[in-house]
Amino acid sequence: MVLKSILQIIILLIFINDIKAEIYDTKNFQFKIGLIEYEPGDWNSDQTALSELINFVNTNTNIPIMPINRDDELKTKIGSNVFFKTQYIYMTGHGELRNNGLWQGIKLKDNEITALRKHLLNGGFLHVDDNYNFDKTFFSEMKKVFPDKEWVILPNEHKIFNIYYQFNDGLPKIHKHDSKEPKMLALFDNNRIIALYTIESDLGDGWESNEEHERITGKILNPQKRLEALKMGTNILIFALSQ
Repeated sequence: MVLKSILQIIILLIFINDIKAEIYDTKNFQFKIGLIEYEPGDWNSDQTALSELINFVNTNTNIPIMPINRDDELKTKIGSNVFFKTQYIYMTGHGELRNNGLWQGIKLKDNEITALRKHLLNGGFLHVDDNYNFDKTFFSEMKKVFPDKEWVILPNEHKIFNIYYQFNDGLPKIHKHDSKEPKMLALFDNNRIIALYTIESDLGDGWESNEEHERITGKILNPQKRLEALKMGTNILIFALSQ
């Protein structure tokens, strides 16, 4: 059992180093993560989440990513030049329509629908983390992007849950909005996952810095929950690179 574990670690380190070599052999290549700025909702609701995830990945894997201070440094609009150069694009937000006009989800323009389809079919990867009720508008908008594709719930046995860190029970529940089970849904193009949707988990809440989390909620997130969120985020990023 110990020998098997050691072999798995060796294979994994070779795998990660292969990713690093493949990506960074050329002088001008830089792995890019982008945060989608959209309308009309709160696209930057977790303001330090990606920066904290990047720091964690840089510290705990061999995949170097340019560190940032705030997530809005990564913002990109669908269809921009930066967007098409970004391999890993991230989206979050709330979808509940409120009387005060806040949290109105997402509404894609025609040119954004075309651009998003083009990018995902040509190697881009989208991860959407539902902050709360984002699904109320997101899935109907994505149906415009891929009218013939259906989202599939990934089982706990899928390799995304053990590609680097072990999650035998699947997607962890980080922030309890409701008592529903967390789920990870995937959109496929042939055998490649082009988009992931994490719901009833709120990974981005767990990625937030302790200072930001305390500023928003008045309390610090449970350290174990935060670590679970960062590890799951690392798995998703590595999986996206491995396809």
